Amino acid sequence: MKDNLDYEKHGVRLGSRYGKPHEYIIMAQAIQEIPIQYWSFIKSVDCDSQANFLYSVVFNDSATENIRYALAQLFAACIMNVSAGHNGISFGLEGDNEFTDIPANWNGYPIFNECKAILKHTQEYWYYINILDISILALGEPK
Repeated sequence: MKDNLDYEKHGVRLGSRYGKPHEYIIMAQAIQEIPIQYWSFIKSVDCDSQANFLYSVVFNDSATENIRYALAQLFAACIMNVSAGHNGISFGLEGDNEFTDIPANWNGYPIFNECKAILKHTQEYWYYINILDISILALGEPK
């Protein structure tokens, strides 16, 4: 059971098992790095304080499999940009019994933050932005 209050950043609910402020800051910074047009696909992000930087990303029903995959990879890249790394990221739809996992990665770029480097200039970032744009276009116009 969680001992904390949940917070929200751009409509995305943020949760931390033990309510650690630095976990909320990292999650909020990562969400901020994601372009505004994709925020509505993300329902929540939780950090498991006990497992140290293990994240769970839950998507809304409107997020297709391609969108979920690309956004999870983009979130991972954003986490790497704002911190030293993570112990893994699980992602899926609310109510799913099985989530997809992104393995732990501790090759983050905190030195770049000090130099004010911008994530949007990385090749990986633009790769997943292109996948997202193509996937959203494939959905067609909203009804």
